[in-house]
Amino acid sequence: MSHSTSILAWLDSICNDRKLGSEPLTEPSLKHTIKQEDRKRRLPSPPSEDETRIFRVSQMDNTGPPKKPKVGPITDASDPRLRLSAPKRTRDPHDNGSDQEDGGHIPRTSESGVETGSRSARSRKKASPSRVSMSASSSPSRRLHGLSLENDGLVTRDLDIGDKRQPPLLKALLTKIDGWSTRWGILHSSMRGVFGDDVSQYGFHEDVAFSAEPNDCGSRLSLKDAEEILDRARECRDLSHSEMAWNFEVHQYLLEKIFRADDRPYLVNFSSSHSASIIKEYLPTTTGSKLVDFCIYVNPGADRNKEKDYGTQTNDLSRILPMQCLNHTSYLGLAARPISASIETKRTGDDEDNAALQIGTWQAAQWNYLESLLIRIGGEEHAETALTDLGLLPAIITHGHQWSFAATTREGGKIVLWRQFIFGRTSSIAGIYAIATVVEYLRHWTETAYWEWFKRNILDRSEST
Repeated sequence: MSHSTSILAWLDSICNDRKLGSEPLTEPSLKHTIKQEDRKRRLPSPPSEDETRIFRVSQMDNTGPPKKPKVGPITDASDPRLRLSAPKRTRDPHDNGSDQEDGGHIPRTSESGVETGSRSARSRKKASPSRVSMSASSSPSRRLHGLSLENDGLVTRDLDIGDKRQPPLLKALLTKIDGWSTRWGILHSSMRGVFGDDVSQYGFHEDVAFSAEPNDCGSRLSLKDAEEILDRARECRDLSHSEMAWNFEVHQYLLEKIFRADDRPYLVNFSSSHSASIIKEYLPTTTGSKLVDFCIYVNPGADRNKEKDYGTQTNDLSRILPMQCLNHTSYLGLAARPISASIETKRTGDDEDNAALQIGTWQAAQWNYLESLLIRIGGEEHAETALTDLGLLPAIITHGHQWSFAATTREGGKIVLWRQFIFGRTSSIAGIYAIATVVEYLRHWTETAYWEWFKRNILDRSEST
């Protein structure tokens, strides 16, 4: 007897055992069986209510031992009637995630052990505004909004001439930068011999291009270097180079020509900081660490004051601070070199809010670091007085050719990021000299304002305590 025939005989014997005077169940024909096998395989339907009742009565009336049908060895499970396990359930792609059985809710457990399907867990997640706003997947604009709601958060404002909300020091600095952005006084008086009488061919206005004494703040950048910067910037823009290429080809080169034009040692210098992470103690409450591309810093060991060894003093002070760093970053290259200003770079078309989030978070941490250090040295009253005296921390944000000035100030318990005042472009010679003038002034400000403030309120004060 063939295997298929023996199986059909077994099924027929079961049907015969269930007869109770009613018409016998019809045995499926071989043709019908083949058709069933050819169809899409499904689980057999459960018996109807009448069939179930008949079967129970039959079991009660049948007092004899159950008949054991003779069944050959089963080696082929191709017949769907012989499948004993249900196929795995495939989730509907439109399923909303709520599995129910018999009307009961089945909570699912996350990897952390929290029942994410429960109403209370979902409510807790929705009730946490900082968690929602500062999620890594949130947009920069949403994260900036979330930071603005915190007591020690970050508020962003546009930087424009005439805004009465600006502190006096910021207004004064912005007035200078506004003049340079219009190409007024951006060439040092010593550059007259370089450009000759016709400076209009480079985009300058002859009557206002050169600065004058006593505030001769114009740039001394050589024309050859300016032309090299122009060629590099145009190539980066035309070939859609990456941010890293812009940094290496244009920004690094320009900064070197400004900060390292004199003989060593450099009191004020710059450093790449794209891997300099923020020390967690100084971070704003609800945000993670952010990076910037370049920092302007002071080298205390290069100070000309022969009476005091500021290099040794800053090293000693850094040893008692978090991560043994005299900054808000743990980057060892800046461990004992106070940062004064920061630069964040982006390609053309990159999100402005993302740049604002990075520079804003970075400088908010710097303010927190300075406040913590000042309190440690002289108490809260000393910290408040010193920070008010400092007034602002300057920054630069670039987008391809475009360079913009930004700054952070303190307002109550929050930090205000003022952005972005365009002052120059690397797409023209005149624009490059406007950039060089602003950067050279930040070097001058670092030496004459920030470093003197740092010595007076931190180093000299710590020496006496």
